[in-house]
Amino acid sequence: MSGRRAKRQRREAARAAENRPPDGPPGTRVNPITGRAAGPVPSEAQRIAADTEVLGRALPAGHPALTAPGDPARSADTDTDGTEVARTADRGSALSSLDSAGLDSAGSEPPAAPSPGHAARPAPVLLCEPRRTLMVTDSGGAATELQIEMIVQAGFGARVAAPDSAVQDAPGWTLRRASGGLELRDDEDGLWARAEITADADWLAAAESTGHAVVLYGFRLGVVPPEEHAADPDRAYTDAMRAAELRESCAGGWVAGARVTWRS
Repeated sequence: MSGRRAKRQRREAARAAENRPPDGPPGTRVNPITGRAAGPVPSEAQRIAADTEVLGRALPAGHPALTAPGDPARSADTDTDGTEVARTADRGSALSSLDSAGLDSAGSEPPAAPSPGHAARPAPVLLCEPRRTLMVTDSGGAATELQIEMIVQAGFGARVAAPDSAVQDAPGWTLRRASGGLELRDDEDGLWARAEITADADWLAAAESTGHAVVLYGFRLGVVPPEEHAADPDRAYTDAMRAAELRESCAGGWVAGARVTWRS
């Protein structure tokens, strides 16, 4: 873990403790992400902020969950998506190019180079969902999730309004294979997220060929089934449901995204 991240965690966890909504009758504080009672105690806030274990899902570029409804790029078959869903062990209360352009052989002008914020080539996508939320409320009463704030302030892209929104490059940030999973690291080699996930061969080949991966970091990404589905194993959590949840979460401001360098 980088010194910068450790310092940020301590500072932001203290801020979380200071900015908790006033205590009230049970159930009066509601987490806007989960819809359930919210407000971790300071010791919980410190543990959550220090946790790097996330739940992950690897998706190929152009997967139906990443494209707008009605987009021709959406696959007609959404039952088999070739993704792997990671489930990390419960730890109790602890959580969490531009391509160079020249004239072509015919001497005509090439297509305009992509502007910053647009990936030059399609890159595979990794969804990262921390195991616990860490909500704070500012002086104006607006709620925000502190782990998303922390990672964006550290140089990881920005919030995305939709799953198919253009994402910024995060210079120096990398996604790499590690023992038993994938790790997201910052430009100081500090660990920010680790998903116990085995991406399939096609996903890995795409990351190798492009040299990049797009990482979406946030909550309700279509990775973890809602409680009503988890409680009923026979109730299917379909790709359409996953895609709708991801779109809703992006629109609500609960997802940050960036394109990072792939390191095998």
